[in-house]
Amino acid sequence: MTNFFTRWTGLAAALLSLSGTSGAGGQEGPAKQERERTLEQWQDRRFGMFVHWGVYAVPAGFHEGKPVRHLGEWIMRHGKISKEEYAGYAARLAPDGYDPGAWVRLAEEAGMKYMVVTAKHHDGFALFDSAASGWDAVDATPAKKDLLMPLVEECRKKGMPLGYHYSQAEDWWHPGGGISGTSWDPGQAGSFDSYLAAVAVPQIKELLARYGPVSSFFFDTPVNMNASRAVQIEALLPATTLSNDRLFPGSTGTFRTYENQLPQRFIPAGPWELCTSCNDTWGYKNNDQHWKGTGELLRTLVETASRGGNFLLNVGPDASGNIPQPAAESLRGIGRWLARNGESIYGTRHSPYNPIPWNGGCTSRSLPSGETVLYAHLFERPGDQLLLPGLANRLISAKLLPDGADLEFSRQGNSWRIKLPGFDGGKIPTLKITLDGKPVINPPSITPGADGKMVLGVHAALLRGNQLRLERQPNSPEPNIGYWTDQADTVAWSVDLPAAAAFASEWTVACGEDSAGAVVAVMAAGKELGRFEVPSTGGWNVFRKMPGPLLSLPAGAVEIQLVPLSKPGLGVMNLRALSLLKTR
Repeated sequence: MTNFFTRWTGLAAALLSLSGTSGAGGQEGPAKQERERTLEQWQDRRFGMFVHWGVYAVPAGFHEGKPVRHLGEWIMRHGKISKEEYAGYAARLAPDGYDPGAWVRLAEEAGMKYMVVTAKHHDGFALFDSAASGWDAVDATPAKKDLLMPLVEECRKKGMPLGYHYSQAEDWWHPGGGISGTSWDPGQAGSFDSYLAAVAVPQIKELLARYGPVSSFFFDTPVNMNASRAVQIEALLPATTLSNDRLFPGSTGTFRTYENQLPQRFIPAGPWELCTSCNDTWGYKNNDQHWKGTGELLRTLVETASRGGNFLLNVGPDASGNIPQPAAESLRGIGRWLARNGESIYGTRHSPYNPIPWNGGCTSRSLPSGETVLYAHLFERPGDQLLLPGLANRLISAKLLPDGADLEFSRQGNSWRIKLPGFDGGKIPTLKITLDGKPVINPPSITPGADGKMVLGVHAALLRGNQLRLERQPNSPEPNIGYWTDQADTVAWSVDLPAAAAFASEWTVACGEDSAGAVVAVMAAGKELGRFEVPSTGGWNVFRKMPGPLLSLPAGAVEIQLVPLSKPGLGVMNLRALSLLKTR
């Protein structure tokens, strides 16, 4: 794995409209229907195990007694290790402790529903017996054993779908293989097209023919690849084998890959997968002990499912094939939570709320009866009640998973409130809420209180655009609207006034000094009511209350909209609330 792929992001976006879909994605008739069924099943699984294992686990982040910076599986590249020296590490790859059954059992204990393993990474080493190269587990290690087939057989026995990370382009071993940057070994020289024809294409054929069924291919780092070169690989993939969008720049694949960070758009279009690791590297490094705990990883799983994505969580076994104990403990902790709350993840689809109006997650499930179940995951307790703002549907029932008693709920305005029970202290309590029909979310109407005050808070805001989303600053329980980096993005609220009135405005904002000076217009019914110039507050996490313009609002239901007119720096502002106080 590598962050190198981010270099291709802009180019990929530009090429999407120019390139065709992948060969499998472009199939019609029965093949297309089979692909759609396969993709639905893949999305239902939601949670999978990524495994990075290969020769790089032997040096474990060190070469000639010195640490090599960056990712463990990139040690050959970053350490500029010659092929001759690197071959010596393969000779020390001792699979005596390798138990593929233990990997599959751990995946099952974690509640994972599929696996993806590095059949060949950028160092060109194949875990399987390949006729296309002698640089594989059978020919280049003392054990002379195929290391992939035992895992394939174990997954077949357990019914665990298995896919392959295969580095189709970046290859530091085989002549002509792609290299990001400059080469460092004369043996790397050669024709890239010859490499594709002699190594990559034959090995993909081998994996499909002997190591299937192949659930998916995770292609990676498409250096030197283009649409015409990709055709010969796309043509090999059956309808039942999915692929990600890294085959070549501009590829759509059958699902999109995000690495380490959730997508900026809250709910991306189409199927997608987030991959991240249990620590800071993918391949094993014995000096990387920055392990993520169950709580952090569980939140990522919930957030990913809430946005409609799959979560592929990586482990990096050591040279003997043992998965580090801290990673295993975190995974088992996730599995214990899923044993109680798994129905809120598996087979669900994204939240009807965009964004989610509480600190937590929300997934949905359509029932054959026409009813819908919403699962509300609570990262923190929102007081004694959970508000479902703007939900127009009739509520049928609400309870705490897995087998809590029915909870009381009541209508308030155009929203629902659910009375929360006491919690047992378990990680991320989850409510199961059954609705009549498909969710209909209307903007929650805000009306003045008895004191004439309206607080336009972030949970009731309508966020429109590609970048905006709710966030929380470090050590702060209060959310804010952030990532306002696109001037075209807007924020709005729906208010309902019994009579026209004038309101003094107070803005709770944060802004860095280098971005101060953005001008935001307040609009209602197509008219500009006033402007607010965003000051520096001393930092993006330093919130201050600032007076704004006097706003004259019309009677009745109206939408108040914040429209940036200028943005001199990185962002418009971080906004925690807009308070309006009636003056006359």
